[in-house]
This record gives sequence, structure tokens and C-alpha cells, in this order.
Amino acid sequence: MTIQKHNRTGFTLVELLVVIAIIGLLTGLIIPAVMGAVKTARQTAYKLEVDTLAEAVEKYRSKYGDYPPDGSSWTVMERHLRKAFPQILQSEIDLLSPVVAGAPTGLQVHNHFLSAGSVVMDPAEALVFFLGGFSADPQRPFTGVGGPFLQTSAPNVLQYNTQRTTPFFEFNTGRLSLTQAPNPAAPSETIFVSNDDTTYFNIANDILPVYVGAGSKVAEAAPFVYFDSRTYAFGTPASPTLNFYQCARADLTASGSPSIVPEASSNGVRFGAIRPLVSATPRTPQIALANRTTLDWLRSNLFVNDKTFQVIGPGSDGIYGGRLGQEVNIASLRDFCEALIVYPSGESFVPASVTGAASGVTYDRWRVAGPDELKRRSAGNDDNAANFSERTFAQSTIAGT
Repeated sequence: MTIQKHNRTGFTLVELLVVIAIIGLLTGLIIPAVMGAVKTARQTAYKLEVDTLAEAVEKYRSKYGDYPPDGSSWTVMERHLRKAFPQILQSEIDLLSPVVAGAPTGLQVHNHFLSAGSVVMDPAEALVFFLGGFSADPQRPFTGVGGPFLQTSAPNVLQYNTQRTTPFFEFNTGRLSLTQAPNPAAPSETIFVSNDDTTYFNIANDILPVYVGAGSKVAEAAPFVYFDSRTYAFGTPASPTLNFYQCARADLTASGSPSIVPEASSNGVRFGAIRPLVSATPRTPQIALANRTTLDWLRSNLFVNDKTFQVIGPGSDGIYGGRLGQEVNIASLRDFCEALIVYPSGESFVPASVTGAASGVTYDRWRVAGPDELKRRSAGNDDNAANFSERTFAQSTIAGT
């Protein structure tokens, strides 16, 4: 009798199912690890860029003997310009002045919400302006060769100079909020302007750009922000200003006061807001409660980097988070402007004695676990990074506990 031998040419169904199950199991284990590694790498790269920007600020101070202002106070700005550029022409200073009429078209008085009409740049624009490099011309650091501004074919119109010399930080031009637009005085000519103002604030564009993170565009992410310690909290005791940067439109109410556009139509839900962070350390000596002014309340805790500066970025998600006040429905600037955020705990509070603020002191972490609206307003805070944070805000909080 002849015995026939059958050679196996493949797997049985059971074997195939076992292999598929093993592959699925391995995939389930590997993909989260890979995604986690990618996220960590992005956060590390982002923190490195924040630190590099901070190093550039220190280089600026080494050269000019002073930290750059953040654009929140004209008094601080003018004093700095005269110190940093002792031979500067008055016409150069006037380019940045909010009170000089007839300045060249291209720069506008910037609506910085609390100090509307008092500055021409916000804390994100100031970072690029001061670190981008100036002309070697001691009298014309802004409009000289290699300076931040270029004269266009029209005699009274400026544009941004993409070829600035001797920068303190090498800004990737593709990540600046630059776009080409018709010259208002010569429509056949296109010039470089910045579109951050229309994107974030719904106001007219000027020529001062901001800088966003890698792989992002202005329409997709908030920019890096610089806060100068001289203007963390400033103003008169009865009428103080607590500095902040908010990527949301500001409309005027019937009374002429700035207010937040409802969340459904505001970029604030996408990009949020950030302000100089405070530490848990009380300022000493303490002022008696009965004698404290509103400004004293806002300065009740020492700010982080109290004598220098803060450079902050919204993280790899491009979102600062928007919960600076304690109300779920933030209907006015008061809730944004008088809330303090503590680093590294992530707690936020509004001093009970601040006129107009919600009563009492309440606390929340970087990302809260409340109603959906509350989550949307706080989402994004945890992966923010700063020159004073060890890693991201949330990672620093975990490391500190």
C-alpha cells in the first residue's frame, strides 16, 4: 500500500487567529508607549525653545544693560529705549509712541484691554521686536540697515523687515505671524505685515509679528509671550493693572468698556489666556489688611522671577487655557484680570478684597474636572512651559508633590 505524504503549505485558522491576537496585544502595548515617547519628545523640544528664548533675553540685557520691556507701559518703554540706545533720534522713539500723531503708517496703538491706547505692542509682539536684532546705526536702530522696520515706496508707510541683523534669537520666519498685504498708500505693491491682531483680537493688523511653536501657524496656536517684571502688576494703588495676554477678541460694550465675546464666537475658547505667575511665597513685610490697596492685594504673593522676567509658551497643543478667573461664565475682563495663578501648584485665586471680583478665594488645578464648559476654559494649561518651570506646568506640579 502506498502512503501519501501531505506537506503543510500554510497556517491553520486557529494558528492565524493566535498570531493575530498576539500582534494585536503587542500593538496595544507598543502604540501607547510610542505615542507617550513622541509627546514627551515634543514637550522637551518645546521647553528647550522656551529656555533658548530666555537665554536670548539675558543676552539682550548683557548688551544693553537692561531687560527689554514687554510693551505694557509707555513710561517703562521710553525709559528703556533711551538707556539702551543713548544716541537714538526722537523720530525713532516716536515710531513706538502711542501719543505722537503723524507717525508712519504700519504701527498702531495697540488695544491691550486694560491699558487701551497706551501701548503699540503687546507682550507677544515685544518678544520678537526686541530679540530680532537692531541696526548698527546708533541713531536709527529701528529704521537703519538691518533694523526691524523698512521704508516702503510710500513716504509715510513702513513694513516689517524679514532680514534683521545680529538677532539675539534666530526666529524661523515661517513661524512668525507675517503675511503679505497691499501697501495702503500704493496698492500695487505688497508689503510684510502681521496678522496676529486680526486673528486673536479682531482689530486692525500692524507690522509687529508674534512667534508660534514648531509646526504651528497663528490661526492654529497661541504665541510665545514675554512678561517684564517691572510690569507684572503696575499702575496706581487705586487703579492697578495686572498684566496678561489673551488670545480672544475684545469688543466694546455700550458703555465703552472692553468685554469678552461670548465663548461660542471667541478665539479664547481655542487659545485661552496667560498672565505672569505668582509663587506661594507671601510678600514681606505684610501690609496691614486695613491699609491694603487693590494693588497691594495683587502683589500679595511674590511673582515667580520677581526681579527679572517670564517667558511662557502654550505647549505643543498651542493652547494657554482660559480659566484665569473663578467664574464658569466669564462675562467681563475683571474675572480675567484679577485672578492669580500659583506655580507650581496650578492653583488660582481671586483676592476677596478686590472690588468687583467674585467673593472669597477659590482654587483650581491646571486642568479641572468640573462641568464641560469649565473643562474647556481650563484645558491646555497643563502642558504650558516657562523659563522658570522644570518641565511643563503639570509635570512640574507632579514633581513638586
